[in-house]
Amino acid sequence: MKPTTRPNHLEILFEDQHLVVIEKPYGMLSTPFPGSRGKSAQELLVDRYRSRGKRTIFAVHRLDRDTSGVMMFALSEKLGKRIMDDWDELVQERTYRCLCLREPGSAPLPDTAEFNDVIVYNKFGIGYIPKETVRGGKDKTFPSTCRIRVLGRGPQSDLVEVELITGRKNQIRIQLAHRGHPISGDPNYGTIRNTKDRLALHACVLGFIHPVTGDSLRFESPEPAVFHSLVSRGKRVSPARGK
Repeated sequence: MKPTTRPNHLEILFEDQHLVVIEKPYGMLSTPFPGSRGKSAQELLVDRYRSRGKRTIFAVHRLDRDTSGVMMFALSEKLGKRIMDDWDELVQERTYRCLCLREPGSAPLPDTAEFNDVIVYNKFGIGYIPKETVRGGKDKTFPSTCRIRVLGRGPQSDLVEVELITGRKNQIRIQLAHRGHPISGDPNYGTIRNTKDRLALHACVLGFIHPVTGDSLRFESPEPAVFHSLVSRGKRVSPARGK
């Protein structure tokens, strides 16, 4: 499941004087960090808008480097901070699709379900769902909710649609792995991993109220076709080393 998007290529789904909505490819950072290689989506947008007199491209949310799909940037810091402050009121839909593996002995995912968990993050930013309620300590805890729908079932993996109700760091990866269905290509969560291929997680829908015009906008990016082919042919996976 190798990436097919050209390096340093962004597809613009929407733009006006306030916002730009893009489809971020697999393998590209949302924003740069010290020592990172290759241009991030934010840096590419800075290049695009420099000639138009726009000096600030503000990331109001982020996708992991290996997660592809729809994301939004503000064209000013003031508007970007406003969107972040009003995120829960403005954002109406965040839907992802992913290819989930099936750990031996795990119960099948239900056709539809709502998962309500408390995710705990340790000092290294790694999240997990504790078996018992965490009280005290230094780790941060966050109530986390998502709704799932299984779109296709294969011999060893499932195609799953996930609607985020809350937006915690790595929430989808953590909640599915906790139930014995880690996302294919995920090197960090679950006891079985297929790390030779890309992380099979794609942000396919972002719907929100435009913070300036008040228009209701919805943008969709279909998941890679290979997600479907891997479910139908039942790609083999191996237990993670040391597990």
